[in-house]
Amino acid sequence: MSTPALSFAPLSAPVIEELSEARNFVADLAERLANGRRLTQSEADLTVLQSLVEHKDLRHANFDAWVALGVAFGDALAASIAGLEWRLVSDKTGTSAALQFRSMPISIAAPTMLWKRAERGERMDLAFMAQEIRLVLEEAALDSEDA
Repeated sequence: MSTPALSFAPLSAPVIEELSEARNFVADLAERLANGRRLTQSEADLTVLQSLVEHKDLRHANFDAWVALGVAFGDALAASIAGLEWRLVSDKTGTSAALQFRSMPISIAAPTMLWKRAERGERMDLAFMAQEIRLVLEEAALDSEDA
C-alpha cells in the first residue's frame, strides 16, 4: 500500500489569520470554562486543554470549535516536540494547516485530530496522545538516521 504524496509549503497569510482566530477562540474558552486559566502555547497547555475537552459545555461543540481546540493542541505539541512546525500540507484530498516533523514527509493533522475523536464519542487523554505522537516521531527520526 503506497502513501499518498505530501507536499509542504509555508503558511499563507489567510491561514496564519485563521490559526490566530482559533487561538483567540480557545483562549476565550479557557478564560470562561477553565477557571480563567491562560494558554501559553507550551506543553503546560495540555492540562488546560484537557479540562476543556472534558467540559460538559463542549460535549456537543461544533466542528469549528473542535478544530480551534486542535490548533491549540498543535501549538502545545510544537512547543514540546523539537522539529514540529506549522505548514500547509497538500495531498490528494486538498490543502490544510498541519504540523510537519523536521523536513520529513510526516504530517500531524492536529486541527482535525480532536474533532474526529469527539465525533466518535471517544474519551481523549491529551497528555497520552502527545506522548504517543512524540514516540512515533522519535522512532521516525531514528529510522531516517539509519537510512
